[in-house]
Amino acid sequence: ECDLLAGTLLQNYPQYYPIPRIWLWKLRAEMALDAGRTDEAASRADDMRCLAAQAGVVEPCAVPWADTAVAAYLRAGRLGDVDVLVSHLDTVSAVWPCRWPRSVAESGRAGLAEARNDYLGAEKHHHTAISLLEEVGLPLALVRALIGYGVFLRRTGRPAQARAPLGRAVETANTCGAKRLENHALVQLRASGGRRGRGRGPELSSQEQRTATLAAQGATNAEIAAALAVSVKTVEHYLSSTYTNLGIRSRHELPEIDLVSG
Repeated sequence: ECDLLAGTLLQNYPQYYPIPRIWLWKLRAEMALDAGRTDEAASRADDMRCLAAQAGVVEPCAVPWADTAVAAYLRAGRLGDVDVLVSHLDTVSAVWPCRWPRSVAESGRAGLAEARNDYLGAEKHHHTAISLLEEVGLPLALVRALIGYGVFLRRTGRPAQARAPLGRAVETANTCGAKRLENHALVQLRASGGRRGRGRGPELSSQEQRTATLAAQGATNAEIAAALAVSVKTVEHYLSSTYTNLGIRSRHELPEIDLVSG
C-alpha cells in the first residue's frame, strides 16, 4: 500500500520529486531482479537513467542507482547499455573524489569482459572494484562487489576460490545487519560448497527443516502434508518461511542449500 501511494504521488507530481522517484525505481528494479523479472528490472533501469538526465542529477552518489542499472542490464544481456553507463560513470567520476562510481564502472567492465569470454580481464576488473571500495566506508557496496566476484568465480568453474569472497560477504553483511544481502551471499557460498566460518546461519524450525528436506527430494506439497500429518496450507506456510529465511525464491533452489540449521 505504501509503495502504491508513493507511486501515485510521484506520478501525479513528477516535477517536484525527481530524487524520490529515482529511489522508487531503484527499489522496484532490485525487487524485480530478486524475483527473476529481468526485463522489468531493465525497464526500471531505463526509467532511472532518463529521469536522472531530465532532472539534471549528475552527481552519481546523490542517488546511487547506477549499480542496480548495471546489474539489470547485464542480466538482460543489454551490453550496449552497460557500455554507455560505464562511459558515463567514467566521465562524471573524473571530477568527483568518491570511489563508489569508479567501483561500479569496474564491476560493469567485469561483466562485459565475462560476457565476451575475457575471463582474465573480468577478474582484473573485479579485483579493482573491490579494492576501490576497501578504501572507503561503504560495507554494503563492498558486499555486493564481493558477491559479484564470488558468483563470477563459481560460474567460471572455480567454486573453491569463490568461497573466500563469498564468506567475507556473508560476515560483512551480518555485521551490518543486512539480512537480504547476507542471505543472498550465503546461498551463493553454499552453492560453492562452503559454510560460514562463524556465527549462525538462517535458522529453520524442525518442521521447516523436515518440509524443506522433503521438498528438496522432490515431494509434492500434498505428499509432504501427508508425511508430516499437517494441511497443505501449513506446508505452503513452512515453505514460504523457509524461502524467506534462506534468501531463495523457489523449491528448485533447495537442493543447492545445506538444510542443517546453523
